[in-house]
Amino acid sequence: MRLGILGTGLSIALLSIPASAADVVISDEARAHFAAGVNLLQDPDGARYEEAYREFREAYARSPSWKILGNLGIAAMKLERDSEAIDAFKKYLAEGGKQVDAEERAQFQRDLATLESGSARLTLQSEPPGAVLEDERFPASGQPIRNAYGLSTAPLTIGVRPGRHRFTAKLGGRVEAVWEVELSPKQQVSHTFTLAEPTAAPTPASAPAAAPPTSATVSVGELRGTNGLRTGAYVALGVGVVGIGVGTLFGLKARGKYGDANAITDDPANCPGSGECELSPALFDRREQLGKDGDSAKTLSIVGFALGGVGLATGVTLFVLSSKKEQPAAAQVQPFLGIGNVGVRGSF
Repeated sequence: MRLGILGTGLSIALLSIPASAADVVISDEARAHFAAGVNLLQDPDGARYEEAYREFREAYARSPSWKILGNLGIAAMKLERDSEAIDAFKKYLAEGGKQVDAEERAQFQRDLATLESGSARLTLQSEPPGAVLEDERFPASGQPIRNAYGLSTAPLTIGVRPGRHRFTAKLGGRVEAVWEVELSPKQQVSHTFTLAEPTAAPTPASAPAAAPPTSATVSVGELRGTNGLRTGAYVALGVGVVGIGVGTLFGLKARGKYGDANAITDDPANCPGSGECELSPALFDRREQLGKDGDSAKTLSIVGFALGGVGLATGVTLFVLSSKKEQPAAAQVQPFLGIGNVGVRGSF
């Protein structure tokens, strides 16, 4: 109930409180986003905190006025993004000063004290940097509560609720790293997520060479077999070339997808070089989808190279065998000595 009243109060305050010389000029775009956030908090079917949080963040990004921070902090608190809520409440009270109503100030101070005494503080980073971190908290009842954060080059410090958490770090082209932990109030923990490179696929074995023929005599049937081997060699070599081409194509595609995914967190607008790196849900979903697309393309690339290698090895083997069968038997001359006769014999 307090949130609905607070949302209304802040929307009026944003428009009607006299601006001091130090106040930030609030743009029309910021007002529109703030009003949308207030409406979402007052939705007849229940407050829609996640959407309201995005609207308030967008409003504050366009016009960083303290008047927006109260509702931004409330939305962050309801989503269990405690470190953001604490920062927003502190700035709201400090920058608002005497312009904040006494009753409202007392309520914010109580909420702030509750968050600071009950939150666990985590310092997190990834190796290599740039991973997207998913946090799942499992309450005693109800559905898991999920949040996402971006890990840039600098360690990220966040405040979360006590209880059982599962953190999953994801980075394109790397194996996911999972950390499960039970956290207590005011506990301080540091953790580094090490994302290993995927294990390379085994190299396909070459086709075994066939045993050489035991006779130099070439029959009509063997000549037909020679033609069949030569045809099979060409077919296998063609399959090998196509496989290598497919593997190269999808390898380049996978590299492009991973590059696009990493570019999202490399962009200073999304992830500054220091401090928290927080992706919007839309950017988070896009980055995760790019990573999945890259993994799919990488798998197809490995399959293509494997088939290409087998095809080339088989084609070369069949070609060598067909060439051996085409060689005529060498002419031989051999002297012989018998009882009552002497001479030579040979084969041509």
